[in-house]
Amino acid sequence: FGSVLDGSYNPDSWYPINGNGSVSYNSRVLSYSTLTGVSASARTVIDQEQFSMSRNYLSFTVKIDSMATGAGGTRNTAIGFQPAFSSFYSTNRATFFQDSSGNWYCGYTGGSTLVSSLSIGRNLQSGDVIEVRLCRVEGSNNIDKVCFYVNNVKQLEMGSAYIPTSSCYAGIGVYGDTSVTTARTLGVKYVAFMMKF
Repeated sequence: FGSVLDGSYNPDSWYPINGNGSVSYNSRVLSYSTLTGVSASARTVIDQEQFSMSRNYLSFTVKIDSMATGAGGTRNTAIGFQPAFSSFYSTNRATFFQDSSGNWYCGYTGGSTLVSSLSIGRNLQSGDVIEVRLCRVEGSNNIDKVCFYVNNVKQLEMGSAYIPTSSCYAGIGVYGDTSVTTARTLGVKYVAFMMKF
């Protein structure tokens, strides 16, 4: 199963939820934005289905087109796997996420690692292709590791203690609280999802 922004937009497989923000699609860019002064969670999820960690391969890939950190309050962006995308998860996840400071992290169950501290040596930027991969060690039956890639280069691999502890949606979300004064935004040009039993 896959969903690619190739000039057509199929909400049956790629489900948009405005969540007091906005989700729009134009010129092959899927855009997300919070609003100001309201609690917002603008998001999209793949196929409205949660995926079990008993599968042996799940991958979510996004090409970043644009982003703006915004100002005021608490603002977050999450890309990858969470039990829900109606709110931002600080654990039980496998995501690239951006916090209020504008820094990007690899987020996993129990913690996170600053992207700029990894071999890429910088923050994520427009044009980067990022992938979160939930996969298995050879010989295992179920998912038991999470890997983070930037531009097809593995940046981080974490073992079974760090994978989500429950079924997850694959998706993207931007989040802001009532104190946001300048909107958090994200634009993506390419989205792909793969799974294998």
